[in-house]
Amino acid sequence: MTKVTIVGAGNVGASAALRVADLQKDCEIVMIDIAGDFAKGKALDMSAALSLTDFSGSVVGGDDYSLSSKSDVVVITAGIARKVGMSREDLLAINAKIVGSVVSEVVKESSECIIIVVTNPLDIMTRLAYEKSGFDSSCVIGMAGVLDTARFQFEVANALRLKGFSVSGGDVKAVVLGGHGDLMLPVVSSSTVLVEGMEKKLEDLFDSSEIEDIVSLVKHGGARVVSLLKTGSAYVAPGYSIAKMVNCILTGKEEVMPCSVMLKGEYGLNDVFIGCLAKLGKKGVLEIVEMPLSESEKSGLLSSAEKINNVLFENKKLFN
Repeated sequence: MTKVTIVGAGNVGASAALRVADLQKDCEIVMIDIAGDFAKGKALDMSAALSLTDFSGSVVGGDDYSLSSKSDVVVITAGIARKVGMSREDLLAINAKIVGSVVSEVVKESSECIIIVVTNPLDIMTRLAYEKSGFDSSCVIGMAGVLDTARFQFEVANALRLKGFSVSGGDVKAVVLGGHGDLMLPVVSSSTVLVEGMEKKLEDLFDSSEIEDIVSLVKHGGARVVSLLKTGSAYVAPGYSIAKMVNCILTGKEEVMPCSVMLKGEYGLNDVFIGCLAKLGKKGVLEIVEMPLSESEKSGLLSSAEKINNVLFENKKLFN
């Protein structure tokens, strides 16, 4: 039986756990939270709900990391969520302490797991988890690109529906690269949509101002949810995105998807965790897949990497 531990039993962690249970019918799912009874309560509620399905695994919760022993995948969602007006970088100092502590506990119990980091600021926290764990970079992955790409697909499909076309997010082939934040890079040049049986580029369906509006909506998708919820941040789409990555790793059905990974020369970048296409499988990152970019997109990716490196340099004391 496969085993997945999710550290952080809040909305994101709980959404991910339920979706993993949908995809992995015989999985052992563990939720760890500093509030142990809270995690136990979530697990109990989920267990009752899953009894209405064909799920044959188990869901348990608590604050004891021994519950996570010998996990195949550990997902880290622990940390404070963004509040209105707060940037992902504002979270850095607080969440660095949380993630560092979590990773130290995780590696004691599961020395051969794949770590998926969700805590913001995502690319920085993924780097921190890599350094604290001592794992190979292929075993530490940040979840952001799948989520940002889902938002990109939704916004493109929604804009086309407003124009009278009958399309779904699944008809959109798009990807978002770069850091998870304001410098994320929706790759417009390679994006296509299946419309009325024909694959068309975005430039054939929208004018430049419409594309700029779509890109802006994607970049601020998380902040828009925060502003509307007022007391929390997005959790359903992040939960589904986490589960997609977990399922790929557990099944070994290799799939290329965007996530935060360490680059080693790709796009001319080295030693930086940033959103790129990667082939995932049982051993984590199997391959970095470079995709064609326009000159402006290449520049955008380099700018995103530069910002990540600047934040790392300015906060290097947090990594000691």
